[in-house]
Amino acid sequence: MGSAQATVSDVACVERSVEQLQTLAQRSAAPASIWARVAVAAVGAQQLRRQGPVGRADRLLSEAIASLPSDAPAPLRLLFVSTPAKIKQQSGKHELAVGFYQEAAALAEALAVPAWRQVDARSSLAYTLFLAGQAERAEQVNGQVLAMARAADDVLALAIATRTEGILKSEHGEPAELQALMQAAIGLAHRAGAERDEVLSTAYLARPARRAKWPTRWRPWATPVARSTCSIASSNWSSS
Repeated sequence: MGSAQATVSDVACVERSVEQLQTLAQRSAAPASIWARVAVAAVGAQQLRRQGPVGRADRLLSEAIASLPSDAPAPLRLLFVSTPAKIKQQSGKHELAVGFYQEAAALAEALAVPAWRQVDARSSLAYTLFLAGQAERAEQVNGQVLAMARAADDVLALAIATRTEGILKSEHGEPAELQALMQAAIGLAHRAGAERDEVLSTAYLARPARRAKWPTRWRPWATPVARSTCSIASSNWSSS
């Protein structure tokens, strides 16, 4: 949860998550205490990626990875592969980020994590390829992701893949098509009970740069949903 909150730059929520993890680290026995301490470092790196020097985020993450136990849970191991990708992406090093996301996608498949986590890793790869100027390859990858989500019959996985599909089509697609994709992504996330994903798709509709394309009725709806999940950045985004 802390990682998700760090992604949307919500300082208050991140701090609360870190406090909870630190309490868990102090009160729990090994290995839970070790995992909690490592998770604190991971969340800190995520937050630095958004608000501080990227170099510091890299160093903090490297230290956390070095202390990661070999028997760490699959989601935590996956976090330590995907976080460097996000840091590289944040600093504009898209080609390097692509390599990390390829590793994350392979690890997600090898660890047999839930379908939505596998889809999330591959959709992130598709988006990063898009940022790297490889639009055709990005669409191919996300097409495979959509097929994977449908085959798994996983509503959250389909919500993630559909949102990414909308983003990939944002440069050249028709406004009506883009709106339909994002509206579908919002509905799927709502069905899955995934408020964060609901916020991300809604906030994308409400971005100031897209006001000419999207109905303004989405913006006031996005704001309370963002606030309800303590996503301050998304709330500001939708109301600016």
